Amino acid sequence: VVSHRFLNHVPQPVHDAIINSSTSNNKRLVPMEMENFDPHDVKPPTYQEQSTEGDRGYIDKFGFMYDIENKDVTKITSPRNPIDKSFTSRLLEIANDYDKTQHQNNKQWDAFIKKISLLNNENSDDLLVINGENLSNFKHLYKDFTKLVQNGVPMKYRTKIWSELTGSKNLMTPSEYYKLVYETKANEEAESQIELDLYRTMPFNIFFKDNGPGLKKLKNILIAFSRKYPNIGYCQGMNFIAANLLLVYPNEEEAFWAFIGLVDNVLPKDFFNLVNVKNDLTIFKENFIENLPKLNAHFNEIDVEIEPICFNWFISLFSDSLPIHIVFRVWDIMMLNGYTEIFKISIALFK
Repeated sequence: VVSHRFLNHVPQPVHDAIINSSTSNNKRLVPMEMENFDPHDVKPPTYQEQSTEGDRGYIDKFGFMYDIENKDVTKITSPRNPIDKSFTSRLLEIANDYDKTQHQNNKQWDAFIKKISLLNNENSDDLLVINGENLSNFKHLYKDFTKLVQNGVPMKYRTKIWSELTGSKNLMTPSEYYKLVYETKANEEAESQIELDLYRTMPFNIFFKDNGPGLKKLKNILIAFSRKYPNIGYCQGMNFIAANLLLVYPNEEEAFWAFIGLVDNVLPKDFFNLVNVKNDLTIFKENFIENLPKLNAHFNEIDVEIEPICFNWFISLFSDSLPIHIVFRVWDIMMLNGYTEIFKISIALFK
């Protein structure tokens, strides 16, 4: 499993960290973007301002903090080392190619959304509905939509697309969320575990570190879920999924209903049951043997079991194992095609 400690030394986006690392020590590396949180939230200090040892830090637009030690920066930017310079150039080339692809993808999304709005005479704010009919009823349009989702949903459209794909918009009941948080009887067993897991959720994210602005929202969402579904309560992995939803949805109530839509309409029944997760891993092992026989033979030879590796992938839907921008791409496809995509993504990672 990819550890947070490892990810903490892989800045995203790569090119921002490289370009800005060569600037003056007095210049802030990259400004922190807070656009995905309510404007009423108090802006926390930047990672640079928090540092007591003078180390230079980097915070990406989702609030994840990365350490860039001065000695490493020197190695990366030193013109005396042609290997490092070549490596840096290659990273920049990859990053620039990715940016160009995403820029083109965003333009295609803009054109598609505009086309849908022109076809929709009912002035509905639903992006995937045309005159009361679901987009899936329009074969060619839905094919274009599927291709766009596979290439990634832009952040500006993600909240609406996810809400419609999960059906959370139709599940939302006015005032129910706040009644669950402030009035419904506590689920004491679940809430005691939630308290324990809160500070373990995203220790390297400025929004959830210590008393960051996202921590209270995360606690409310998990408590509300445990009270709405007392038979499920709270389970390992929920905290990471809910926290990642909070990085997309600016409002905790919307994030809560997106979580409900995900559990009710996308994930299999009783997903948050460790027995069922183990059954899924058994099925995955069979797929792994069939699709990657050479790798399976190699793992057998060195006594490596894939179930412990994949457990966290499944229970947290990769939210505790992959960089955030890749997690969102995985979720885009999962919300479109269903939970089986998790099996495909896992095979692809091993491949």
